[in-house]
Amino acid sequence: KGIPLKHVGYPDQFSVAAFYAIGHGVLGSIGLAAAWFLAYAPDSKRTNADNHIEILIEHNLGWLYLGIFLLKLLQIPIGTILGEARKASKAAVPDQHVYRVMGDEGSKLGLGYVLMETEGVHGAFNRAQRALMNYHEVFPTLALQYVAASWVFPFEAFLCVIIWAVTRCIGAVGYTSSAWARLMETFRDY
Repeated sequence: KGIPLKHVGYPDQFSVAAFYAIGHGVLGSIGLAAAWFLAYAPDSKRTNADNHIEILIEHNLGWLYLGIFLLKLLQIPIGTILGEARKASKAAVPDQHVYRVMGDEGSKLGLGYVLMETEGVHGAFNRAQRALMNYHEVFPTLALQYVAASWVFPFEAFLCVIIWAVTRCIGAVGYTSSAWARLMETFRDY
């Protein structure tokens, strides 16, 4: 059957960036309002929440919390880059990659090899998907290191983690355009 001729999933009247920004903004605002109400509406909870905030202030952990928030926020540009590439390639969810059947030279059964498509909009989509997966593959270890470093060096750890997240966003743009640009993304992380 092949790749669809029209993309399904993103509204045609919105750019993917606007769709993501509005979606995250609306849903994030609803979640923030609900969290604030649940934490501060009953007076008995206000004291408990304020006590926890005082502990954070006492131990200078505000940078840790701000960094965690910004790490989450800076995932949105990478997802937006992937969404733009997905829309252009017409590879609908749940497809995570687009493959191409290659020649059968060297194949034991003579059936050929299936490799990820590297050319055109499908190649860009595959690379954008990999940029997001590269982020997720490193994130758990980074988060643990960030929490540990923040205990001793809160502001410095905050700066490092934000630089890492921003370079991942920049790297996703480069990787989407060229597989070789991924090397520059990797070097910036160290």
